[in-house]
This record gives sequence, structure tokens and C-alpha cells, in this order.
Amino acid sequence: MDRLGVRNRLSASSLPALVNGYYFLFSLCKRTDEPINHGLLCEKGREEKESTLHRCTCVVGLVVAMFACRVANAGTLQFTTNSIATQTLSSPLFGPNPATITAKGLQNFTLDPSTGSANVTSDFNGNDFPNPFSPGSFWSYHLYNTTTAGTITPNGGGLYTVTFPVLFALTLTSGPLARVSFETYDLATFMAADTSLPFPPGTTFADPTRTPDPSSPDAVGIYAVNTVPGFFNAGDPIGISYNREVVIASVVPEPATLTMLGLGIASLAGYGLRRRRAKVTAA
Repeated sequence: MDRLGVRNRLSASSLPALVNGYYFLFSLCKRTDEPINHGLLCEKGREEKESTLHRCTCVVGLVVAMFACRVANAGTLQFTTNSIATQTLSSPLFGPNPATITAKGLQNFTLDPSTGSANVTSDFNGNDFPNPFSPGSFWSYHLYNTTTAGTITPNGGGLYTVTFPVLFALTLTSGPLARVSFETYDLATFMAADTSLPFPPGTTFADPTRTPDPSSPDAVGIYAVNTVPGFFNAGDPIGISYNREVVIASVVPEPATLTMLGLGIASLAGYGLRRRRAKVTAA
């Protein structure tokens, strides 16, 4: 059975039960702080018992924290990634040579394999847009600051194909053309095939037909959104974008997961402190 399918049947209401179960087991373990009848248990045996229960507490805390990380709400998996977006631009603005730009940012994914729906909100920023007025210098920009609906298809074995059709959208944020934007009218395909969830580092979204040259099947025209007197008018074609890809660098831990892990660590620290105090009192 698909592991994600099992996780998706768990709702957020499972979290209190997990937390309560953890603290119940922890309360059993902490009883080692109570006085032990040395007439029935030798010193060595007492230390071995405390050590065993301490290890059990650590394992329980870590297992609960790891399990909670995988709980999805009502069949929907939500997570945020650090991602890197790369593409090549060819434009008379840059001269005869194409320019490759790389932007980094966050992507918020909402995936529901049970319905096949997928949504992503992207927010990329870069600082390598070629300055047409001064070759060798660059401007900063926002890229793909959009919310896009796509699809997720199970391939079996816990693997999925996730596809998003995205419109190119770039807004300059520095230089004399700050706030000037460029866009495409044709959707670009970003697809990751046979990937697990959440996406492991290195997962690549791209058009499977792309090639590293302007004749690439994934090439789309770029048009000016604003008018810049003496350069171009709104709606004018200014170049093409091709060989696009978005690579997942890492998954950002959710606040709830960090809170759960913090509670576990704090509980273990408190348990260790009580053990030390109990030993000092016994001495």
C-alpha cells in the first residue's frame, strides 16, 4: 500500500493523541527518579535500569517527532521548499549572446494525490539580469511571483509525476528600469517525473523536451508589460526564454514540526536534570 495514502488518512486531530501518548510514556520513564529499594536491587542493576529507560525515552521522543512530520491534513500534503530557478534569455537588449539567469527563493506546495490537484506559489529573486546600458553589470529582479494550479499523478511505488503550466513573469527591482516587467503569453511546462513526496533535494521541474539552444521546443516569446520611451512599448516582443528548470534545494521544516521537536528536546533535557538531582540526593 502506498505510504502516502496511509499518512493521508491521518488528520491534524491525530497530533494531540501523539503528544499525549509521548508524555504518558515519558511519565512512566521519569519514575526512575523515585527512590529505589536497594535491598531488592543492587547499585549496578539500578544504573542499568535507569540507562535503559533513558534510552527508551529518547527513542520514543524521536519516533514521535519523526512521525508527526509525516502527518498530512485530510489527504493534503503541504510543504515549503528552497528552490533554484534557471533559464536562458535571448534578446536584442543583451546583444548577440544569450544570457542565463539564476534566481533563488521559496515555493509553497499544496498537493492532493487523492484528487490529482497540485498548487504552487513561487517567489524567486535574482541579481544577474544583464544591464543593457552597461555590459558586465547586472540588475536585480523578481521572478515567477505567481500561484499556479497543476496536477499530480501517482506512478506506483510511492512515486508521482507533478506538472505545472507556468507563465513567465519577471519584474526588475533595481536600475533605471526598476518596476518594468516582462511576461509570456504561452504557458511553459514544468514537470518532475517519478518523484517522492515531499520532494527530495535535487528534484528537477522542467520541460522534458527542452534543449540548451534557442530552437528548443520549450522556447516561448517574452513581451514588455510597460512602455520605456526610446526602447520598447507595452506588448512589444523583446526576446525568448528557453531551457528553463526549477531545482528543489531543500524542504523547509514546518513550524509545527519544529515545535514538536523542541518539546521533545526540552522534555529530555528536563528528564536528564531530574536524574542528576536524584543522584545527588541519594548520595
